[in-house]
Amino acid sequence: MNVRNRWSLLVGLGLALTASSCSTNSTANASNADSGTDSGISDPAVATVVEQAKTERTALSDALKGGEFASIDGDASAPVLYSDKENHPLAFTFDQFMDDAVSRWSTCLGLAVRCADTPDTADRCAANLPVCNEGQGGLCCPAACVTQYKDLRAAGNSVKDAIRGSYLEGSCVPSFSDMRNQALGGQP
Repeated sequence: MNVRNRWSLLVGLGLALTASSCSTNSTANASNADSGTDSGISDPAVATVVEQAKTERTALSDALKGGEFASIDGDASAPVLYSDKENHPLAFTFDQFMDDAVSRWSTCLGLAVRCADTPDTADRCAANLPVCNEGQGGLCCPAACVTQYKDLRAAGNSVKDAIRGSYLEGSCVPSFSDMRNQALGGQP
């Protein structure tokens, strides 16, 4: 795993954990906000969660476009949020079009966390999150994550435990668990 992928994973983990501790934070992953699903959302609780995420993502993107951020190698589409070139060859960037396993996982987890923050509709919301088209990201979750959540609930797990065992655990996102395990030194 190269350094960029390792940092992408670690930053994605941090963003998702931040989103899980504060529902008003943007998940700030960079998949295209409007792609990834075939159909409209009929459940009002799910529609609200997705609309909030889309609004926050747009606001973050607009704020970054309006700021004066440096770029890496002249790539203005990836503004540098933090850089410490004097002490470390490290820079945190924001790429709103990033679509990889980490961004797909963090977006899906962000949606599930938003569902958990609505106690009256949490279970229905988490069980009906929009499903991504095969091989695409967006404001959606892989079908395997939604299925895993439903299976855990059917087995008697609480909403929180089912979210932890599916969306947070992340093995339902193609390639994510391999990247996570590599970043953690091969530990599952």
